[in-house]
Amino acid sequence: FAHAPPEHPAPWCSPASVEPMGSRGDQGPPQSAPEANGVITRAFDGIAALVGVSLLCRLCSFGFNICAARFVSQASYGVSFVSLQLLNSLALFPLKEAFRRAAMRLPASE
Repeated sequence: FAHAPPEHPAPWCSPASVEPMGSRGDQGPPQSAPEANGVITRAFDGIAALVGVSLLCRLCSFGFNICAARFVSQASYGVSFVSLQLLNSLALFPLKEAFRRAAMRLPASE
């Protein structure tokens, strides 16, 4: 997903907002309450969407499995299920392993 860069830099980075050291203390960048609420709202919206899509995918998968189990013989269903599970495991292993190795290379932040 490509995101467009912000139209202007953060307000605490602009030269007009630079104050002498020590005048504000160690408060960090200013963040207004509505701005913080917007971030929290977007985070909860994203979590809700993620849970909804996950639930929808699981329900579709369950429905397809039920249909396949009803219309296919038990022997064919068993062989194909085991084969697909094995294929799924073999396909996902390199991806998981690559992610694990990349995560181990990241420096620990304190």
